[in-house]
Amino acid sequence: MSRLFTKTQKRALIVDAEKEGEADHIIPYSRGGQTDVVNGQILTSTENRKKAATQFKPREWQQRMLQSWINRPIDSKGYLAVCAPGSGKTSAALMIVRRWLNGARDRKVIIVVPSKNLQLSWRDIANKFFQINLETEDCSSNKHGFHGSVTTYQGVSSAHEYIRKRVSQSDTMVIFDEVHHCSDRSFIVTGKQ
Repeated sequence: MSRLFTKTQKRALIVDAEKEGEADHIIPYSRGGQTDVVNGQILTSTENRKKAATQFKPREWQQRMLQSWINRPIDSKGYLAVCAPGSGKTSAALMIVRRWLNGARDRKVIIVVPSKNLQLSWRDIANKFFQINLETEDCSSNKHGFHGSVTTYQGVSSAHEYIRKRVSQSDTMVIFDEVHHCSDRSFIVTGKQ
């Protein structure tokens, strides 16, 4: 299999991403990633060079998780992954986020974590390895240049109405990290019980 995307594959990726740029492998070719539109994305030259300098090497189970998410039923409303502590769940989730954000212009992500330390860790890993910019100071803002936000379960209480509005009006992925920290008093995303 060729390392380079064909012109037809690149056109399909550009149409999907609604932007011009360089065709890039989500899972790098050097790490076994296929040269296929399913494993392709459009990045600017700067994004592509930055990614090359900080390559993330997915584990076999992380690659299977990404493929499982890609192959989930179209009408699926949720996806549950159960991972052992220290297994790489943050990176696995961010692989999915990167893939999902690449699919449309107006998509956002909200990540909810149990502590400030994890909030900063998600932000840093997302930026360094996946070129995903996450707001950590005010998840109720919609600042230009951010792909979404990462907040704590406690922080959700002050922004629950914003989160409900965001997910009801735009295409938003919500990730609950260590969901066992979520209580029935946190919030209801859709407003439906």
